[in-house]
Amino acid sequence: MRICVFCASTLGNSELYANAAREMGRTLAGKGIELIYGGGRVGLMGVLADAALSTGGTVVGVMPQALVERQIQHTSLTTLHIVASMHERKTLMAEPPRPKSRKLHGSILSFRAISSLRH
Repeated sequence: MRICVFCASTLGNSELYANAAREMGRTLAGKGIELIYGGGRVGLMGVLADAALSTGGTVVGVMPQALVERQIQHTSLTTLHIVASMHERKTLMAEPPRPKSRKLHGSILSFRAISSLRH
């Protein structure tokens, strides 16, 4: 099973958000559920990935080349897919077998990203 999580590249204004991301990462890894996310090492993305990886989980990142050039990609992922655009990123993250999607605290861009996946 795999789950796609959309979350922010910031930590938000409360430690509760980071704690929730950490707990989600640990829980997914502990249950053997593959995590697919935006590929970042910063903010809630980084907290989520670090927690899953430290618990032995499989973590797949999907990041546009422009963000890789800004050097915000996580360098310890199981797999990092580098794509040309944000649209390609969302498409690949939702690729069959379509994962279940979850959203953690984030910006309006996170909301738009997850909304565009629903049919």
